[in-house]
Amino acid sequence: MAELFEEQMRFDESTRMSWLWAGLFGPFYFAFHGFWGYAAVALACWAFLLTLPINFFLAYPAWRGRALTKALAARAERERQAERERAEAIQLATLEAIRGLGTSGRSGA
Repeated sequence: MAELFEEQMRFDESTRMSWLWAGLFGPFYFAFHGFWGYAAVALACWAFLLTLPINFFLAYPAWRGRALTKALAARAERERQAERERAEAIQLATLEAIRGLGTSGRSGA
């Protein structure tokens, strides 16, 4: 779990000023960065004049969520690559074993 947290921090693209930009630009900030769910929440809050108190607290969870998604995708890709490498190693070992059986049968005749 700690390694996943470290990888999440590696993908975290938020800045120290994310909360300010989210507070100032509200739903436009979230939509610009592709946080559509957060943009909808910010827009709903904007309609009820709750934008400033709410948007400040939405920025960092949005960035953390995206970083976690990227970290999980990177971990899954590494696992798929390791599985492909294991499968290739097994295929190579099997082919070498088959070739070894074929040559030993010919040399004995």
